Amino acid sequence: MKNDSQEAFLKKYREEKPMFQAWGDYVQKYIYGQLESMYGETSKIIKIKCDPRVKDEDSIIAKAFFRKNYDNAYEEITDKVGIRFVVMVTKQIKIIERIVEESDLWDYSKDQDYEEAIKKHPDLFSYQSVHYIVRNRHNINENKIIIKEGTPCEIQIRTLEQHAYAELSHDYVYKQEEKTNSSTRRYMARSMALNETTDELFSKVYDMVENEKEKYDKLADFLRSKTDFANYNKKIDQSIYECVKPMLEKYNISEETVNAFLNDYYINQIRKRQGSIIYQQPMVIMLYILAKDHAAELQENWCFTQDMLGMVFSDLGINSEDDY
Repeated sequence: MKNDSQEAFLKKYREEKPMFQAWGDYVQKYIYGQLESMYGETSKIIKIKCDPRVKDEDSIIAKAFFRKNYDNAYEEITDKVGIRFVVMVTKQIKIIERIVEESDLWDYSKDQDYEEAIKKHPDLFSYQSVHYIVRNRHNINENKIIIKEGTPCEIQIRTLEQHAYAELSHDYVYKQEEKTNSSTRRYMARSMALNETTDELFSKVYDMVENEKEKYDKLADFLRSKTDFANYNKKIDQSIYECVKPMLEKYNISEETVNAFLNDYYINQIRKRQGSIIYQQPMVIMLYILAKDHAAELQENWCFTQDMLGMVFSDLGINSEDDY
């Protein structure tokens, strides 16, 4: 193409850069807002914060006038602005996929799907991530900038492992103008195989951790239903749970055990002692149950200062090591 075409392209791009940046910021803010409403904070899903990025001028000129053959380069290039969401494990990709696909703010196309790529080429280890292009259905006024209807924004969704591979392959293989030698490609394929294995192991660990969280949440909700724990601190309560969990499992302490043990005396003691931080936590009920029949073992395995157990032992009539 002629230089004057490049100049016209670049002039229009510079004029619209603020619009592309505003659109990227808007899309990111929306998706983060959805994640916060679902999980309370984005850090439970997003592991690397990547802000929206408008394509630099050298890159877009190279793409429009050198790398590819377009009929209308300015309109056909859809990654003038892009956002990357990096999550821990593959199943979390689905969370952001649902947010993208269920929004009524934009129309979307799924331009790359690593799961489909694996189905078509199961023996090929290559670049992996999910790519969407979203286009706003109506004009949007964002920070006094009008984002024109139909403006494209690329969304990439990757796991940490996919991100590591993609960054290496993009910077050191994809961007090389000369043909990458076979040894380099072989090492890249091997690294992708290892990344997939690591991602699979991460997913298994993640599932195990999430299952443990669900077990704790269910137990904590049950204990909280027994009396008011107004100053309940989930982090503290969960720490107590992790400390005594081996004993709870060892002695098969269940909801039925709690119902059989708990009476008005213990409920009243919990209410009276709310000035003590340990009595503010639902897991104090489990401490009563364990201390009643296994005081020495509880004291031996207790993860925190021994004085925290003092009032629990006192309520049970246990005053010294000699008593148990």
